[in-house]
Amino acid sequence: MPKTLGFLLFAGLAAIAAPAFAPSGLGDFSKALQDAKTLKADYTVQAIGGARDKYTVELQKPNMLHIETPTQILVSDGKDLTTYDKADGVFYKQPVTAAALGSALNPEPLNIWAGFFNSQALKAVATKSLGSKSLGGQSLEGVEATFDKEANRVVTYYLHPTDKVARMAQIDLKKSGAKTTLIINAKDVQVGGPLSPTAFAFKAPEGSRETTLDEMASSRWLTDIEEAKSLAKKTGKKIFMDCMASWCVPCKILDAEVLDTERFKSIAKQKLILLRIDVDVQKDVASAYKIEAMPTQMVLDANGGIIASTVGYGGPDAFYSFLMPNL
Repeated sequence: MPKTLGFLLFAGLAAIAAPAFAPSGLGDFSKALQDAKTLKADYTVQAIGGARDKYTVELQKPNMLHIETPTQILVSDGKDLTTYDKADGVFYKQPVTAAALGSALNPEPLNIWAGFFNSQALKAVATKSLGSKSLGGQSLEGVEATFDKEANRVVTYYLHPTDKVARMAQIDLKKSGAKTTLIINAKDVQVGGPLSPTAFAFKAPEGSRETTLDEMASSRWLTDIEEAKSLAKKTGKKIFMDCMASWCVPCKILDAEVLDTERFKSIAKQKLILLRIDVDVQKDVASAYKIEAMPTQMVLDANGGIIASTVGYGGPDAFYSFLMPNL
């Protein structure tokens, strides 16, 4: 998204004074998604201070989708939902269910379109009308939605005045005092138009291989906490988060004596989604979980909540004394 557009978004928000409560604005967006038989959106997502990523979403009722993100391709033909991991070149299939569709659109920033399949997805605690705004050459209707009482997730939607579907959005997320802001710019949105039938037919990329969800989840270390949470929800497993640093000697000993052993891998295959966070690279995650020393190991639930944590490494016996009671 151009810098000027980002400026306009924030300047527009700053100019609002004492907005009135207006639940109908978000209701209009929810109804538009529910009434639409198809939706196609090409958009960019940019975290403040980060690079822009491209996303494409094609949705068709009752249960078909084609989603492309920087890391994945997801395709539902109405019978199977196929997830392709670009980095590893592997894909897996699962039956299409309401839960599977919800999980596919659950991670930010795909969640903006979740109301297409789920009428309750845009159920907010409170909304505020921000009035008409001129952004990026468009006149859009702003509505701010708070999705929990603690305001940990606040989304400001900028809706097209005719079809009431978002063209831009600002997503503000807070966790453990750390804040992340995502800016969405959907330049190309088509509501209700025809979509190509081939969009919902998965074609395995050359050189890829099919795997199972369990194998995919247990055979590799993830580095994206949102992906880990999504897989944990799909598999019913907990997340083991290893917070480390490339210069940390105890981290390397932990790897050699525990994390790279068949004993740990066997436990992980049955019970865990593996997540590795380099604290020097993912400073936002380290800050959110208040990581102050390495290695730090945590067991998390599927929402990222901390079940248990320990700092340092005192040998295999101490490690398993921590891990096993929390599985």
